[in-house]
Amino acid sequence: MNVSLRKDALIVLIYVVTALVLEASVFMFLKFGFLPQYIFFDFGFILVISGIIMILPAYKSKVALAILFISLQGILNCVNITLYNIFGDVFTFDMLILGNEAAAAFSFKYIDLWSTLLTLAIIGISVTLLVLSIRGNKTRPKLKQNLSLLLVFFFICSISIGFGIIKFEKSFLEDVSAEFSTEYFSSDEYLFETLNVKVSAFKKFGTYGLYMTDIYNSLGLVNATKTKTQTNETVNYLKNAKTASELGQTNSYTGLGNGKNVITIMVESLEWFAIDENLTPNLYNFSQTALNFQTYYARNKTNVSEGIGILGSYPKDTQFTTFYRANNKLKTIELPFSLPNMIKTNNPDAITTYMHNYYGYFYGRELTHPAFGFDNTVFLEDMNAYKDTTINPDGLPEEFHDFMLDSIMFENYLDTMVPSLTDQFYTHITTVTMHGGYDYTEDTRTRFYERLSDNRTLIENNLAELQTSIEAQGYTWPTTQSDLRLFKNYKAAAIDTDKAIGSLLNYLNTQGILDNTIIIIYGDHNTYMTSLANVMRGVSKTNLFNTELYRIPLMIYDKDACSQYTTQNGTNVVDTFTCTFNIVPTTLDLLGIDYRPAYYQGGSVFNANYDAGFISIIGGIIDNNFFSYDSIDILYSAPSATPEDLRIYQERANKFYEKQIHLERIYKYNLFEKLKD
Repeated sequence: MNVSLRKDALIVLIYVVTALVLEASVFMFLKFGFLPQYIFFDFGFILVISGIIMILPAYKSKVALAILFISLQGILNCVNITLYNIFGDVFTFDMLILGNEAAAAFSFKYIDLWSTLLTLAIIGISVTLLVLSIRGNKTRPKLKQNLSLLLVFFFICSISIGFGIIKFEKSFLEDVSAEFSTEYFSSDEYLFETLNVKVSAFKKFGTYGLYMTDIYNSLGLVNATKTKTQTNETVNYLKNAKTASELGQTNSYTGLGNGKNVITIMVESLEWFAIDENLTPNLYNFSQTALNFQTYYARNKTNVSEGIGILGSYPKDTQFTTFYRANNKLKTIELPFSLPNMIKTNNPDAITTYMHNYYGYFYGRELTHPAFGFDNTVFLEDMNAYKDTTINPDGLPEEFHDFMLDSIMFENYLDTMVPSLTDQFYTHITTVTMHGGYDYTEDTRTRFYERLSDNRTLIENNLAELQTSIEAQGYTWPTTQSDLRLFKNYKAAAIDTDKAIGSLLNYLNTQGILDNTIIIIYGDHNTYMTSLANVMRGVSKTNLFNTELYRIPLMIYDKDACSQYTTQNGTNVVDTFTCTFNIVPTTLDLLGIDYRPAYYQGGSVFNANYDAGFISIIGGIIDNNFFSYDSIDILYSAPSATPEDLRIYQERANKFYEKQIHLERIYKYNLFEKLKD
């Protein structure tokens, strides 16, 4: 063989071997096995890239392209291992829009050291071999005509064979199962087209199969005929949607809160172990008088849980604004089913307000929330109290974890949260003080540490009583000093949030409108940062599948509903499985607003037979018995779970995705705008 062609072949061989070794290494660290189930997707795409490398005219260009693809694959490996260890999730390209948010919250402590070192070693060896392969001859000699034709022939063959292998592999994808209960999960063909369960897609299709498909989907490369068909299907779905009353989904709680105000408070990283009678008396007393949902589960990032609590559904895309690139401007989106819009449709004089004590650019809230239907949005940069040095001597935060306290927002903006004593209002508040991580010290987060110093003193003075309270709730008291520091920092923040909520409850009471207000307090997710959720439950820090990890607080106060429930049941504790998707339908049910259940993923918790089950947008199908990514490969099963429980779990998961197909299109194609035409 010609020396030049041998060098070409060697460069390609180094690339191919390195790509496969990197693939095997990420699967090993994620404990997914050795290689993807449909490995020929990897082979096909690698062969296509090999053909491109081969046809490039200069050795330096060939080596540069090979190093580029190897490096990108290595970066994806590190990112996926990190994301999976923290969230149980893998990267997709829509996450790039969250770059600023990810950078703000990033810490090197989240990176897996051994997998990173192995990846760097593999890339280092590969780069060294590639550079050595062209040493002394970086300029490729001019090939004779017959060899040039051979090179072109190899390029055409590699591209053709590569795409042929991909098409061949697609023909072997398992099609839809006859079992309805797993229809949307047993179809690998459907999974390949939609990537609806990212972790399963990665396990089955590998790095190249997942990301080439993700690029295809992200670019919107769907033919116009298919788009029109999908649009028409969902427009008909929306037109045929019946109201709750037409479906017989009313109950004795429907309308008990008719005309009342609504305040929803999503508390950052709220856990039941944040609440005790002594140090957080306001939250504790609220949990004793409100409807206390002890089997409420949530596992989503903050912006997603917030969006679900306002919209009642959410697009699979983790960054809401991504969908509106095709709609010119976000403000053109029609979301008549959102909680603020439904309240305003029912009462045009109602005042809707969103408040959050962090910057509006974070998660794009300054763009998205007016589109959600809020008349007023108030962010950190709008709050003069934060700029007042007599209230906040330190001024505005300079970095992500330098949070201003919830108590300052509540105490200084009660008249914004409660904009009227006569007209109906709906206010949503998202807090920030309890945000992780919790492994900071006075040296690492000095300003924030000092703001909570009094609360930390309270904890130290009441440590024995606090331990007794924690253990009485069934949680595990931290056994190491480092874990105890995590809990103390978290609890110090919880004391501040409790003070904040107490000021609001007192204000409502003194103004005489507490009993005319529905108040919903819920957590967005558990304390996954620094694995505090695992520590407090005595669960291994590497275990992401025990569903108890995701059982966090939901409390709903409505004087009439609480009175009726406790009279009928003798307790304020509700043992019905609930999740974030239930918040909007339940609120509308209490208000007596006749909503259309087809527009929402959940149902009112007061309806006897609503479908209960939670699908996390970041990954995971959860109820109190099971955890899986696809409802088939069960990663956690409660000891008391039965085969019938599993059947119900799978059926509910399937119904979720059946409905989600239409809900995705509502956001993606702005279908309520089309309904107006």
